[in-house]
Amino acid sequence: MSQTTPRTSPRGADESSPAARNLSEWFRQLDRWVRMVRTFGAANPNTVAARERLLEDFLEQLGYHAPFTLHVTPLEIFLRDEAIVRPPAPGSLESRGNVERRLPFLLYRDGIRDLTFAAEATRTDVGAFLDALARVATSRRSNEDLVTLLWEADLSGLRVDVAPVEQHFRVDASAGDAGPAAEGSGSSGEEATSENREVTAHPADPLSAWRELAAREGPALGEFRAAWDEAQAAPWTSQVPEFLNEVTALDPGLETTEALGRSVVGWLGSAVQRCAWNEAAQAIAALEAVDPGGRTAERLREVLGAVDPEAVAERLDESPDEEQALFFALGVRAGRPALDLLVGVLAIATRSRLRAAATTALAYLCADEPRLLAPHLADERWYVVRNVAFVLGQIGGPEAAELLAAAARHVDARVRRTVVHALGQVPVARRTPLLLGLLESTDAQTVSATLAMLSRDADRRVIAALLERVTAPEFESRPDEVKFALVSALGDAGGGEAVKVLEQVLQKGGWFARRTPERTAAALALARIGSPAAIDVLQAGLRSRSEAIRASCQEALARKERVA
Repeated sequence: MSQTTPRTSPRGADESSPAARNLSEWFRQLDRWVRMVRTFGAANPNTVAARERLLEDFLEQLGYHAPFTLHVTPLEIFLRDEAIVRPPAPGSLESRGNVERRLPFLLYRDGIRDLTFAAEATRTDVGAFLDALARVATSRRSNEDLVTLLWEADLSGLRVDVAPVEQHFRVDASAGDAGPAAEGSGSSGEEATSENREVTAHPADPLSAWRELAAREGPALGEFRAAWDEAQAAPWTSQVPEFLNEVTALDPGLETTEALGRSVVGWLGSAVQRCAWNEAAQAIAALEAVDPGGRTAERLREVLGAVDPEAVAERLDESPDEEQALFFALGVRAGRPALDLLVGVLAIATRSRLRAAATTALAYLCADEPRLLAPHLADERWYVVRNVAFVLGQIGGPEAAELLAAAARHVDARVRRTVVHALGQVPVARRTPLLLGLLESTDAQTVSATLAMLSRDADRRVIAALLERVTAPEFESRPDEVKFALVSALGDAGGGEAVKVLEQVLQKGGWFARRTPERTAAALALARIGSPAAIDVLQAGLRSRSEAIRASCQEALARKERVA
């Protein structure tokens, strides 16, 4: 590993060299593989096979073109002055994704500025690079970074140049205990170097010191390797509970437990982002042990809120039911801090079984306090509001009705239809006024669903509302499907008092009447009422001079006879 100073990005040449073309194609395949890792996981057989192909292809590129150096910028990767990875064209489908999820940014974010592949690079070197990239690509908040992972791999044929981290400090001799001043701050003084340090009065003899160290080298190295092997034998996650217990036993103070809690919260967020559900379960168990009072709840909310729900939803969409169950059990166990993440997964999920699991988890989580879902009813995405309305329907109760009242005014008809079905789980006294308001909709499906819900209850307000809307001046301007549904509903709920209004609808137009949906609906409604007064209206219609009125009445009476 070495450090390099930042430099400006070069510009690509008009014609790409063979090396640039070949590496550009390889990086396109690498990008596809990273997306496979996000969606299916690194252990998926298809992902493993794709990794093997990438390895073979890159080793072939090394044979043709090595050594070569790749320069990394936030949006591009260059081979000398040729861009082999470019940002997507504005307006393209790829440009809609997050910049943070693309290869150049993943490398640049972790401090990598140049990658130099030597001709001696081995399969192990390239495989370590791919595996490290896969580990960091699945997480926006992780305690792992590419530079550290590559350094731990001890690569022999890959050189990584990173962004400089050093900073010169000058000591102001007149500042007393004020401490060092950063170079360029305007303070006077001398640079703090090893030359300014006081030399000990009794320096050691180099030869004697070396002999003493050499005698201890063998046993110390053996002890170190034995301790290392023992530590590596078990996963570090299994050692966390013992470590936490030992630390809290040494210092059970509030400051220590809060620091441990924040550390475990970071671990939990990283595990969730990597879709490591078993590890996340271990982390939340450790958090419950170290912070039983929930003091880190706000920090947990921030960390889980920063998890990328798109990556989690993509993975869960392709996961078996068991993995989905682990995730939602984890979300319910985390409680309110996981609310935004659960809603985010529900918003992005494409599979019905994943949406069903998400709505069930949210309903369980918010059963005692539905108002927690209120902020998500203001989401600009209609499908998020629809899904939240569905959750409120599963919860039910008076508080859910208050929240559904806001969703009932949503501009998208698909949201209002969901609200209608959700209102079936709230008290009748709360839902009837909302349903009556939804009768004003111009969407036929919404009106039909509303009428079906209203028909469950014998409420005088329903009859009055139907009569009011059918006789209103603006009734004629409503869509034909809506007029048909409203008039038809009078046949089921109106009874005798609706006969007069239905007669007016049937006879409207006189001699110049024409066949209309509402005229047909009025005749059928009268036939369903079936009272003497209703039958008299239909019989009178058979004698009408209007062919449209006679045809509607004949059809209604014929259907009544068939049903009888």
